[in-house]
Amino acid sequence: MRRREDREKLTRSATDRYVAGVFGGLAAYFGVKANLLRVLFLIIMLITGIVPCTILYFISALLMPPDANDTSITGVLANLLRQGKNDEAQQSQRKELHDVEEHDINKGQRS
Repeated sequence: MRRREDREKLTRSATDRYVAGVFGGLAAYFGVKANLLRVLFLIIMLITGIVPCTILYFISALLMPPDANDTSITGVLANLLRQGKNDEAQQSQRKELHDVEEHDINKGQRS
């Protein structure tokens, strides 16, 4: 198992995926096999019921950011939305000027 410093951020996998890449991302983050997580999820799904686990999976897929190089349509859209939010955050950090005076520096010069 990798040390916590060596791990990347928790993201949905762009390569190890069947539906949304949730288990591929979790497996990469924790350093385990994705198929092991999938089998455990199916066992838990059969024990607790299909609907709660399905809802949990899709909530996880919505909350986990996609991998930066995810070329699927959902990954591209999520990266575009995240980029738009970053642009808004940068714009909100702009400074405003108050009580500014304007002076003509070409006063007395003719063209």
